[in-house]
Amino acid sequence: MLTILFKSVIVFLACYALIDIVRRIISAVFSKEVHIKDDVFVVIKIKNKNENIEGVVRSVIWKSLSTSGGSFVPSILIVDMGSDEKTVEIVKKLCEDYGFIYFTTEQDYIQMKNSFLGDFNGE
Repeated sequence: MLTILFKSVIVFLACYALIDIVRRIISAVFSKEVHIKDDVFVVIKIKNKNENIEGVVRSVIWKSLSTSGGSFVPSILIVDMGSDEKTVEIVKKLCEDYGFIYFTTEQDYIQMKNSFLGDFNGE
């Protein structure tokens, strides 16, 4: 009797998991929801971090996807604080691979920040 109950529970859980997978696939395919929000940015300042930057960016992406159930990826702004050419190449490749990753220099970042703070303060 216990074996039948155990098998029934296993079959029920397997069916539930299958239905949930199909539901998620259908909702992902037919969803008109925007998965990238332009109002949330993660700013990463770098200088000569060619061995770490790709892992950090991918980590931010996966963490965002896992905590939001796969429905949210923030825009990522990578600010170069005077890196060597290898780091810049890696970042530009990431920008090509992902449409929500942006690259800028320290000077442009300071101008953007001052402009934002001016708008925010009503100037």
